[in-house]
Amino acid sequence: MNRRMPKRSSVLPVSAALSRFSRRYSASLSDFLRCCILWRKAAGDYTARASYAYKCRGGTLFIKCRTSAWAEELKNMAPDLIKALNREEGGEHIRALRFTITNFTDPVMPPEEKRSPDV
Repeated sequence: MNRRMPKRSSVLPVSAALSRFSRRYSASLSDFLRCCILWRKAAGDYTARASYAYKCRGGTLFIKCRTSAWAEELKNMAPDLIKALNREEGGEHIRALRFTITNFTDPVMPPEEKRSPDV
């Protein structure tokens, strides 16, 4: 049996690849970025260091937290956070928050440098 190798297509220019990517993912990427910015504004920098929004679907904002203690604390603060989120968003788009626990490092805020004691 003689199998033929499929012809390789020509190399796709970077501009065409980026154009395809942006058409396919721009809506989800812009939603993701909007959720991240919205969460940081509504929750504040201190809280945003221990949690981040990663998805918004059907009026529910999904939040990942550093520890279970943070998840529990934010769950208790949920009614106030929802009000702040909707105030920032300008409507009643967020109706619920869901929290999951994950280990992460905040890419936006650099870790505090360890300083050696001055002698």
